[in-house]
Amino acid sequence: MSACTEAGASPRRVAVVGVGTMGRQHARIYHALTGVELVAVADIDGPRAERVASELGCRAYADHRRLFEHEELDAISAVVPTSLHFEVASAALASGLDVLVEKPLATSVDDAEQLAEQAERLGRVLAVGHVERFNPAVRELKRRIDDGSFGRVTSVIARRVGILPPRVKDTNVVVDFAIHDIDVCNYLMGRAPIRISATGGTARGGPIDYSEIFLDYGSAAGFLQANWLTPIKIRKLTVTGTAGYAELDYIAQTLDLYQPTDPGAFRTFTELQERYGSSRISVAPIVQQEPLEFQLTGFLAHLAGDSGEIVTPREAIEALRVAETALAQVGRAV
Repeated sequence: MSACTEAGASPRRVAVVGVGTMGRQHARIYHALTGVELVAVADIDGPRAERVASELGCRAYADHRRLFEHEELDAISAVVPTSLHFEVASAALASGLDVLVEKPLATSVDDAEQLAEQAERLGRVLAVGHVERFNPAVRELKRRIDDGSFGRVTSVIARRVGILPPRVKDTNVVVDFAIHDIDVCNYLMGRAPIRISATGGTARGGPIDYSEIFLDYGSAAGFLQANWLTPIKIRKLTVTGTAGYAELDYIAQTLDLYQPTDPGAFRTFTELQERYGSSRISVAPIVQQEPLEFQLTGFLAHLAGDSGEIVTPREAIEALRVAETALAQVGRAV
């Protein structure tokens, strides 16, 4: 029995609005979960909605408003283009539904604030799909930072590069791409940056497709590189602290740990180099799990009043605020 539904309770009735590449995965996972009924999917591309509905044994709609009017639902995933996040999430909240909306929460901080206020006023749950938070390697890294394994963290460096995803048509590399690592940095540091610097531009005449962002956390710094230019896919993050160093691979879900050896007493700099030149290397034990499944089960458990974790609107607004500030700086440089 899934943690999201107590024994004997009715299944939680959910739907997915937007069944493109990512939305199909939401629908697939909901369909497979115990204690959940995937009631319907909706997509402006009616035939696409029909195909997904046929595969998963649910109903299809070409208009999310008709879905909300005709189906009895508890919650939805809104997995539509970023420009439609506000419209779909707001309509779902107004219909009395709990909502998980893909990142970013909205196209602007102002719209995101409105959604957060609407959810709070209506007493509905609004969760945001910053899926990298639910990567098991990220969770393990956060645990080790919090328990002091790295001493005081001095820097976080992330690289998220690769070719432009064909589904991305209405956004840019900062808001669609770099925002993943902005949120992860805030999560690891436990706070938002106090200063933000960014550069970047467009290499292909379309949306901004490369950026370098510097985040000042006071006692630590973050440096994020994101682009849609590098011909290979890289999703990596490193952490340096006063007592250790870590390399994380988002895709492989691995976390390599490096701890310096104690050089002990030494008489010359050469002797120090020889003794301090090697480090203890270990691989953190990671139980691999699909981050999206972890995220959706957490959302459903949260709705049931269990200990399920979500990314809150306020956390998502902080990430969007950083992205918005960085984007403004990049825009001035273009």
